[in-house]
Amino acid sequence: MKDMKFVMISAIIAALGGLLFGFDTAVISGTTGWLKSVFELSSFGLFAANEI
Repeated sequence: MKDMKFVMISAIIAALGGLLFGFDTAVISGTTGWLKSVFELSSFGLFAANEI
């Protein structure tokens, strides 16, 4: 029973991590167009700004 509880908690934490990663990716993808237009960045400029 103790092992099953550990597995369930681990699965829930992993699922929440995946959900948050997916949400973060969607948010970042939605802002790249806005960043390009506001700061007049090229695709390379946007990439270079993310690396700093």
